[in-house]
Amino acid sequence: MRIALVTAHPITLPGGVQEHVRGLYNYLKKNGHYVKIISPNPGKERSHEDMIYLGYSIPVSSNDSSANMSYCFDQRNIKKLLEKEKFEIIHVHNPALFVGLQMLDMSTSKNIITIHTLPEGSYLFKSFSNFFDILFKDKILKMDGVIAVSKPILNYLPKKLNCRIEVIPNGINTERFNPNVKRIEKFDNKKINILFLGRLDKRKGTIYLIKAFEKIRRGYDNIRLIIAGDGQQMKECKSYVKKNKIHDVNFEGNISNENLPSYYCTADIFCSPATHGESFGIVLLEAMACGKPVVAFANAGYKEVQNVDELAERLEILIKDKKLRERMGKWGLEEVKKYDWNVVGKKILEFYEKVLKGE
Repeated sequence: MRIALVTAHPITLPGGVQEHVRGLYNYLKKNGHYVKIISPNPGKERSHEDMIYLGYSIPVSSNDSSANMSYCFDQRNIKKLLEKEKFEIIHVHNPALFVGLQMLDMSTSKNIITIHTLPEGSYLFKSFSNFFDILFKDKILKMDGVIAVSKPILNYLPKKLNCRIEVIPNGINTERFNPNVKRIEKFDNKKINILFLGRLDKRKGTIYLIKAFEKIRRGYDNIRLIIAGDGQQMKECKSYVKKNKIHDVNFEGNISNENLPSYYCTADIFCSPATHGESFGIVLLEAMACGKPVVAFANAGYKEVQNVDELAERLEILIKDKKLRERMGKWGLEEVKKYDWNVVGKKILEFYEKVLKGE
């Protein structure tokens, strides 16, 4: 099968959608398929035989967060690419404005979109449902299949779509993310490590975690907060920590993709206090695959948020109870098996086959 995976996000940069696309690419290649990743140029020369850079990405503010959207003004390049590659499946992710829509417009292949993002609270996507209604009803943009990574996303889709629709979750590489990865040496001591990993944006709720840690820290001197990532709120977070003299908060900045498993394995507790807009948290799967208990705010993609006191209480329960941490970690290891790429990739491949058959 000849497959194009199209993403609006530079594939070499960190991020949940990029991690999903890379994982799907690896699964499809392993199973003998011809696969190309079509991504905006990241601005750095990184050659790969299966990577096609098309257009560029621009940073946009959305959903109390930041993201990159793609654009390409030269439609001739898109047309040449499609004529040369003769893809059977064009699989667009999220939905890769604007290169993805241009490709769908010119495509004679079977067209599939995966929706990764919930629009709630987003200025950019406040007309999300109307946008997709127009997109899917346009005869030029022929949709053959829609994949949602979680059930809440279905609520934002138009009610009448004349194409195949399924919920297929994100996948996780359980060989790469596992409890036996070497820990980060400088944090490998007797302190209980609480880890946040992600962009430091308002939506991700990092400041709430810092405030919760501040409350807990007053009663414990054996805990540490590790913040891995960078973003718009880095300055605010660092300023709050300094102003309030909160000890044992470590800002690691952006960490390499290769070091992600080591940071998860260094943690005793993983915390994802995202306040809204999470459709399906890949970071939760990664932490679970490393055998770590997870604390997260309740929002639609995970199962009134921003409650610092309640977050502190939940974290303190796990700080006090090592056996509970171990039980939750073991449960996560079992639960995450259903999200292994060998399971999720098979579902996506079966989806492709059904779409090709017109089922």
